[in-house]
Amino acid sequence: FIKELGWKQKLRQANYHRFPIPDDFQPNEETRDALLTAIRAATSGYIALIGPPGTGKSTLLQQSVFTTQEFGVARYLAFVPNERYGLGRAEATEFLNDLTFELVNHLDFSGSRYSSDNLSSLRQEFARQLNEAATRWRETSRKTVIIIDGLDHVPREEDPAVSFLTQLPAANAVPEGVVFLLGTQHLDLEGLNPTIRQQLADERRRISVRRLPRAAIFQMADAANLPSFVSRAALDEASAGHPLTTRYLINALEGVTSEDAADRILSQSDGIGREPTEIYERVWLGLRAKEEAVRVLGLLARSEGKIRPEELARATGELAVEKVIKKAGFLLAGIADGRLSLFHNSFRLFVVNATQARFGLVSEELERGYHAQLAEIAASSPVGDPQRRMELRYRARGGDDPSVLGIGTSDYFRNLLREHRPASEIFIDLKLVFRAVKGTRDRVLLLNKLLIAKEIDYRLEAVSDLDMVKLFLRMGKIDLAVTHALSSDYGGEAWVKLVDHLWDNGDHERARHVFNANEPLEQLFASDGLDVRNSLSILREWVQRAPHFRPFDQVHSLVSSIALHSMGDIDGETEE
Repeated sequence: FIKELGWKQKLRQANYHRFPIPDDFQPNEETRDALLTAIRAATSGYIALIGPPGTGKSTLLQQSVFTTQEFGVARYLAFVPNERYGLGRAEATEFLNDLTFELVNHLDFSGSRYSSDNLSSLRQEFARQLNEAATRWRETSRKTVIIIDGLDHVPREEDPAVSFLTQLPAANAVPEGVVFLLGTQHLDLEGLNPTIRQQLADERRRISVRRLPRAAIFQMADAANLPSFVSRAALDEASAGHPLTTRYLINALEGVTSEDAADRILSQSDGIGREPTEIYERVWLGLRAKEEAVRVLGLLARSEGKIRPEELARATGELAVEKVIKKAGFLLAGIADGRLSLFHNSFRLFVVNATQARFGLVSEELERGYHAQLAEIAASSPVGDPQRRMELRYRARGGDDPSVLGIGTSDYFRNLLREHRPASEIFIDLKLVFRAVKGTRDRVLLLNKLLIAKEIDYRLEAVSDLDMVKLFLRMGKIDLAVTHALSSDYGGEAWVKLVDHLWDNGDHERARHVFNANEPLEQLFASDGLDVRNSLSILREWVQRAPHFRPFDQVHSLVSSIALHSMGDIDGETEE
């Protein structure tokens, strides 16, 4: 159909590939230095950052490895927090499409401006770009580092038609000047080329995450304003320098009123636990006999985004929700905001595994039941509630294709446009609708949905020159401004004003997320140097805001390393 109609779609990123940095982030300098040393030493092939869940791998890769004059960085994340499985991140086509986009738009590689869903064509384009990176290396000595994070999520949570793990080139096929940096819990991954594992057996290429130093644990406790009677030394001992365990312990210690109560929480025998799995098991032992409380956790583990406690209570009962908040509140996020989610993906996986079996076997019926209940919660949510938009996704995950097709009409997608949802969110829902169509083998239905997709594409193209962040900031619609600033298709400049607004109003966490998502390091460290005439204002805006989010000495070092174009006959003020 598409070939006959002659339709082409502009190349756009299917997914967002920036990992959110938490406000209480503490740099793991020993691991960072070991990783940067390995990157500088390698001229091709693979490097891996390996560690258990919650040790800060993704945060470190986002915060500490970025485009500089030494190397350009492209990213692909197989997982981001609060986005559930099955949305395409594990698919080979999306992997190759999004990396092609990253290389073209962020590192100024050449490439087609139109997308393709043909795997063979995408492979050829990616191979051509790798050769282009090799040419850059020979001509400029500047490497290209391709970060691929969350590889272990693919076999554990996804069921792709073709896994992107199969598309990673053999270690000896990676050209000089290209380094793949993998973030994963382990390397025993189905589909991964054996030569990659063989190369990463070299300890110089395999970096294990070290524990956080004692000073960092103390700083996390102080940043959380824990009472002075809470022993920082005991907290460090109990956490063993594990960032996630430290966060859980701090969450549990918030609100304690006595030293004895604090000591009980930190106790090895009577406390909440000393490492994530032990913590989860102790909480589960206290809740597993409460059927409705287990149901609450099961729903939260399968939800996308955050859910209001009132909505959960309508499905499971108020006492069940209260029980979960009381017993497992330190493992949740959003209690103070009145919107609940599980704090870390490792707990989500623990709960899913604990609630998906019947008679010792994984039950598809149980999974369908959870997603059907979430769909009902979404359908009954108030207009404007983010959960209301999730019904289609829950129906899709529950295998309810007729309902997906019934929801995914032209009116549904026009309403998403009226609600000013980012293009990336709209295309996720379109993707799920096309999956539902596939099972029908109905060509008329397929054509109908293709026409809907093309209409949406035309409407989005009509407003593509608008800076939506600027528009919503002027209208006072801050949540919408943040949503667009964090979307994969945003390329405007008003994000700097949004960062200022959020920071000035005390919303430091979202300010950090917006800054990290839009930080213009690719422009500042362009392969041929910073264009002073056209990019001076970008540099000035970045320097003014970066010290909020990066250590000052790091900002100073980055500025000092910026290479400039020949400045020619520019005026003295610009030169200064």
